Amino acid sequence: MISILGLSLIFFPLSYETRYERNQDQSIAAVHPQNYSGGVQTADWRVLFEYATYTSESGTAAFNIRREHRDLLLHGGYNVWKGHFTDLKDLKWNIRLGGIIGTYRESISTTLLGVTDKDTGGERWATGATAAASLGYKFMALELEGRPLFGQNYDPQPQMSYIIRLGFQIPIGDSADIKNKKPVVSQPQASSKKRI
Repeated sequence: MISILGLSLIFFPLSYETRYERNQDQSIAAVHPQNYSGGVQTADWRVLFEYATYTSESGTAAFNIRREHRDLLLHGGYNVWKGHFTDLKDLKWNIRLGGIIGTYRESISTTLLGVTDKDTGGERWATGATAAASLGYKFMALELEGRPLFGQNYDPQPQMSYIIRLGFQIPIGDSADIKNKKPVVSQPQASSKKRI
């Protein structure tokens, strides 16, 4: 049995991310990766695995450049402030700081007059820092996170990213056991003394 106090699984199937990078015109443009994440958390700590992917294109019908990007990132964070609202004790909040480490891969397809050449690079390192504000209500979780991301060939360096996540948190540790545990009522024992 898992016995870490307050341990729970957390999943974020719904996310909206905005990331700023330099495009082929050398100007800063926003991209919106598809982002999915999940992991485990306690009352103080969070470990999260993140998968993100997006595609960007530039050029004309005669000359086109298509870039496909994929991230595999591991988050670690600590709740530096936390609490709950007085009227709704199930509605909890926290402010979390943490770091990111992982890899990313990019493939670039260049099309010139109908002829396409594809260059797929290998895994490259990525890292970053995170600051997030979270709300949790029973099994629901909502958070806003900002992070500067550093990559082996990122431009600019770092790339700023902002993400809103909506998901679920499922208690699996002692906190779940305590909530589901029924109080034991002791029954009076019958006296074993015989009357004379």
